[in-house]
Amino acid sequence: MGFERSEHLTERHARLTIKHMARGFRLIRPRFSEGWLHIGFLSNAPIRLHWSAPLGAFFFGGFRFAPGFWLGFVIVILIHELGHAFVVRKARQTVLSVDVSGLGGVCQWVGNASPIERACISWGGVWGQMALLAIAFPLSLLLPMVHPIQAEFFDALIRGNLFLAALNLLPMPPLDGAEAWKLPKLLWNRRKMKAARKAVREPASGKLPSARSYLRVVPNEVDDDAPLNESARKAIERAKEISRKKYLN
Repeated sequence: MGFERSEHLTERHARLTIKHMARGFRLIRPRFSEGWLHIGFLSNAPIRLHWSAPLGAFFFGGFRFAPGFWLGFVIVILIHELGHAFVVRKARQTVLSVDVSGLGGVCQWVGNASPIERACISWGGVWGQMALLAIAFPLSLLLPMVHPIQAEFFDALIRGNLFLAALNLLPMPPLDGAEAWKLPKLLWNRRKMKAARKAVREPASGKLPSARSYLRVVPNEVDDDAPLNESARKAIERAKEISRKKYLN
């Protein structure tokens, strides 16, 4: 699942972020510190595995000895959190850390993301899992399963992957679905806002005195990512009326 911490960056932190932003994903020699195994960096954000991660894999593996499944499970969680981190960076926010523990994963980030960006960040984990599935499923069909560990590994990357994706998309906090399922409505609202702006800016609408006066007000009332309040609904209705009259002299 994804977790975000909404904080304003200090000036020093912002300078360091800009300085290191050009650095992409890189692996390092694993080192253990304060219960965390540091395995790499994404920009300047550490990628860490907690000592409890194997316990979580043991639990989700049905309390059975299945080292292949354990490894695959940790990889699925890691890819999920890296998916969040990738979308955070695309939204020009700042990733603080990518962590995997026995309770799941956490992608900590800061920034002032829009509602649509926040919803996309919530979807990022599942998008990462689907990319992993698109690679693992064909490989499971092409490669001969010569060892039980190999079968366990692909079972985690496919069946376990789908289970975790479905679980994370349940519409309840703290799961990703609580924020992710807002995206369709947000995108629909933005489409309506853009349609309203386009309608009131039609050249033909300049022939209507009421349209000219309305045009001076509407652009300041409409926000692409805002929910449809009463003012926005009236803006859309008035825009439709103007659009219907655009062929009148």
